[in-house]
Amino acid sequence: MFSGRALRRGVLLAAAGGHGTSFNAWGREGFVNLEAGQRSRGGCDRSALKFSSGYEFAPSWMLGFKSWSEGGAETGSAKAEITRGYDFDIVSVAVGWREEISGNFDEKGWILVASSAF
Repeated sequence: MFSGRALRRGVLLAAAGGHGTSFNAWGREGFVNLEAGQRSRGGCDRSALKFSSGYEFAPSWMLGFKSWSEGGAETGSAKAEITRGYDFDIVSVAVGWREEISGNFDEKGWILVASSAF
């Protein structure tokens, strides 16, 4: 779960979901995931809350949504991301848009994701 090195840096993560929260609706698969975490590194404390979901709306096509909020002593940020991807069996590829909803940064832009399961 956690390596000793990660624990020495002060990382604490609690997660509910992941692959265990998949569901089937209208004959298609989907998932939901919720994570909460706290990190302390070099005097900088940060907390995070993340929610993600995805749904296979057609064979091999996935629509995903992720929102998260991070906070610390001096800054906080909330972001949202939406992606549309295709599963090529050996690799999945997705393109999406990420935007900061609130916070000290003006982050927005396109994202490209490639992933593979081993």
